[in-house]
Amino acid sequence: MNQIKLTIEFLSAVLAAADMQGHRGQLDTFADRLVKAASEATLSAALEHLLRAVNASTDSIHPPLAARMLAIANSTEGPRILRWWREQAKLVTLLAGTRDQTVVDEALAGMTLPTAEVAGTAVPRSAYPITLRARCESPLSHGSDKKAGNATLFRRMQVLTDGGTLTLPYYAGNALRGQMRDLLADHFLTTIGLKVSRNHPVVSLWFFYALYSGGALEENSDATKALKRQLGDNGAIRATGIREFREMLPALSLLAKSHVELGTQTYSFGVAICQVDHVPAHYSQCLPSGQDYWALFVSSGGTPWTSPSAGVSDITVQPGDSPGLRYDPPTGTAAPPPPPSRA
Repeated sequence: MNQIKLTIEFLSAVLAAADMQGHRGQLDTFADRLVKAASEATLSAALEHLLRAVNASTDSIHPPLAARMLAIANSTEGPRILRWWREQAKLVTLLAGTRDQTVVDEALAGMTLPTAEVAGTAVPRSAYPITLRARCESPLSHGSDKKAGNATLFRRMQVLTDGGTLTLPYYAGNALRGQMRDLLADHFLTTIGLKVSRNHPVVSLWFFYALYSGGALEENSDATKALKRQLGDNGAIRATGIREFREMLPALSLLAKSHVELGTQTYSFGVAICQVDHVPAHYSQCLPSGQDYWALFVSSGGTPWTSPSAGVSDITVQPGDSPGLRYDPPTGTAAPPPPPSRA
């Protein structure tokens, strides 16, 4: 309790000594700087970051107060206070900006700091050998939906480690796919002699969005509707047109979103498929006894389908191999499907 009270007292002093420019309110700006400062690994580093970020005058902060705050930062409570800043920066700022000490004391009376984030080694997942080497011409970053002022915070995910749960930054494959999709779209337009302009597209908007925004040819998408106008509403003819459209634009299929929902569960033999595209609509067990289930098959180079003994996470496929799923009944052993056709 004393550590929390002293932390708020120190932040109040920093807020009073701050010299922050901008059109936003002082508390909003301070909360944004506090969020960015809390990204530091330790509370002492976060304190230094905050003082610099708000341009606080050190002459206006009582040195003994700063010394007591530094002692807390280097104690066992430091990591807990830092996590509190990360998770509740705006509430912390509001408390620091409250001048009525009685109100602050009442707010802190029943408060408990969160547990400190643990240190540990992330448990590696099964290997997915995708070799890719790239040279970054600008810093690699993947921003989240949260911002601190004009700065976008790095996207983070919770990872289970041997010592607990860590919140680690990551770069999503979808972000890389988006960059590759844009480059392939630029290359396609340049190859057919068109000028590349993402602000003023030189092609129809539905085609522009199909190239640059995922290339999903769904039933109700603008791209499919445009093809329907050209090919008519006959299902077979339209399906042929969509297939030919994809064949002429390989990048559209290569980098399109599948839009297929997938539910999985990990067992001793690997990852099992529980639900595909919301089938079944609801489930409480992945492989329920006496109920339909998703069966996994693998064909090697066009050979007959076989059922692997491992889960989908542990099978290895080579170029020309095909994995497949079928919703099978619970009784009897259904025959494997016919071998996949070879183009």
